[in-house]
Amino acid sequence: GHRVTLLEAQLLFGIRNLTSELTRLRQSGYKIESRSVPMVRVLRRLNETAQCYPPTNLPIKKLKCTEWWIVR
Repeated sequence: GHRVTLLEAQLLFGIRNLTSELTRLRQSGYKIESRSVPMVRVLRRLNETAQCYPPTNLPIKKLKCTEWWIVR
């Protein structure tokens, strides 16, 4: 499936607590996988549908975000 991070869940879908949604999906029988990715990748993907500009002094290439997806 498509991957989603906490930042994308909040900005694009209005999900306040992604952890509880992932827990709910797991309890419903879905298999959820995750991995760590650079924040620059997340921002690039996010900027395809919205405008998100981090502060200029934020090291987005070094920061990591976790992305989750549903395994089919």
